[in-house]
Amino acid sequence: MKPVIKDFNCFAAAELYALYRDVYSSSAGMSETLEDKYPSLDDFTADVAALERLPGAIALAVELAGRPVAYLTIRPRSQARLRHTADLNMGVAQAVRGQGL
Repeated sequence: MKPVIKDFNCFAAAELYALYRDVYSSSAGMSETLEDKYPSLDDFTADVAALERLPGAIALAVELAGRPVAYLTIRPRSQARLRHTADLNMGVAQAVRGQGL
């Protein structure tokens, strides 16, 4: 199957949250746990909604076999001195790592 890049709003929040759970639980380099960042699906959903309201924000996921398997978000910073910067966040599901997504 060919991977397809889609906007976050093409997926159910629960699907994306499951992807984040997989990435966070299988990546040793994370600076915080998923439970610290998003204690619940509602917290995750609220953060994605806030991200999507930011001018210039990007929230994409890679779909493979009908489900999201990787994500990339770019969250522009709003502080006056940092408006030229953004936070980049990305992750790939453990099952598809090393496959060239």
